[in-house]
Amino acid sequence: MQGTWICSCGKSARLYLYIFGHSLDVTDRDILQDFILTENVHTTIFYLNKKVLGQQIANLVKVLGQDELIKRTGGSTKTIEFRQQREMKKR
Repeated sequence: MQGTWICSCGKSARLYLYIFGHSLDVTDRDILQDFILTENVHTTIFYLNKKVLGQQIANLVKVLGQDELIKRTGGSTKTIEFRQQREMKKR
């Protein structure tokens, strides 16, 4: 059931979801939809390079559907954003 985990936080609270190093594959559809499609959740997805970004977008289209992904990545209803991860510094 979508969003049931959010009940303890309250629906008016803005929640932030950060996805780092995940393929967003369709095999994780149920849990990804549960998190990403909850209305008060803003999702930031980090990608390594343009190739990975393309793969993540293609996978999210399979998970959310093209229209839903477009709706959530642009305009006034934007709840998903992609950010390129910074290069890790070696110590």
